[in-house]
Amino acid sequence: MSAGPRVFTIPAGAPFLATFAKAALDGAVLPGLARGRGPLGLASATIYVPTRRAAAGLRDALVDALGGAALLPRIAALGALDGVETGLLLDGREELAAAAGLAPAIGELPRRLALARLVQAFAERLARTLGGPAESPVGTGGAQAMRLAAELAGLVDEMTIEGVDWSRLEDLRPDGLDEFWRITAAFAAIAAKAWPDALAEAGMSDAAARRNALIDAETARLAAGADPV
Repeated sequence: MSAGPRVFTIPAGAPFLATFAKAALDGAVLPGLARGRGPLGLASATIYVPTRRAAAGLRDALVDALGGAALLPRIAALGALDGVETGLLLDGREELAAAAGLAPAIGELPRRLALARLVQAFAERLARTLGGPAESPVGTGGAQAMRLAAELAGLVDEMTIEGVDWSRLEDLRPDGLDEFWRITAAFAAIAAKAWPDALAEAGMSDAAARRNALIDAETARLAAGADPV
């Protein structure tokens, strides 16, 4: 990466993606991204576009401009950087995970089942504390445990993606509802404490947290100027 800005403009009447693809392959956009690097050289580059539609169109434009077989650059849609897009962006970057000491990510179904077991254990403890299932606001059945596990998984993802510390939940404590808050806080503690402990015991990591760590590692790698962007 150069220290100063690099700006390439395309006239309004020109076909944008086709013009960009040709200019990029000719080295006019970024010297490190050009057809002269050979059929494998383009694969080290990363191109960010606003949408998935733009990403698909750019892939087609690059193929047309190349006129032959080659590994395309990584193309990531910033407007839709979900798990699938992030996985494509970080594909082949497992050395980042190894360097960061990241454990493999747990699958969605195993995560949901593991959280359901934690929720059910919590519900049974709560029922004993309150004098029986009839007195407890949280049912001990498997169906409710699975439903609450899904909600808990969503909360884990939101807190992780937004980078919010679980201690911030204390700021939401409502006045005059101490007993209900105690139950709510105990339930949230499944995600804040019991879930990380269960992952560590299984030698796994949560997918959202692992993805965040990989994105941070990839950002640092790109900022160091390792490959053209």
